[in-house]
Amino acid sequence: MQALMDDGTVEFFNLTNAAEAGAMPDERLVSAGPAQGFSEVTFGVTRQYLAKGVDEQVDMVIQIWPEAVRPKIGQVAILTDCEYQENADGDQFRIDDVRKIQEDELEFFQLTLRRLEDNYALLGE
Repeated sequence: MQALMDDGTVEFFNLTNAAEAGAMPDERLVSAGPAQGFSEVTFGVTRQYLAKGVDEQVDMVIQIWPEAVRPKIGQVAILTDCEYQENADGDQFRIDDVRKIQEDELEFFQLTLRRLEDNYALLGE
């Protein structure tokens, strides 16, 4: 395990419908808490193969310290300040799995992420 969470920054968001009543849905992102550091986890071919077997996609696995915000499945994670970042405003991922891990008396969350095809706008933009 990598104790330093210095591979980039992650912030978690909830989706909300910003449309007026009766209008077509307009899903926007609302911050679920402050940004924090993360470390990327290398995962093996077996994990990727098993995901494909149940028609799921695993683009990235990250670890974060258990801080004020506990991430939830279905939230959107925006990763910034990281290697291979594609978008200037950060890369958006859906959280598909959250696991609380305890290793060597350290506790952290391990998140399985799937890259979003279409990015959401922040509420207020």
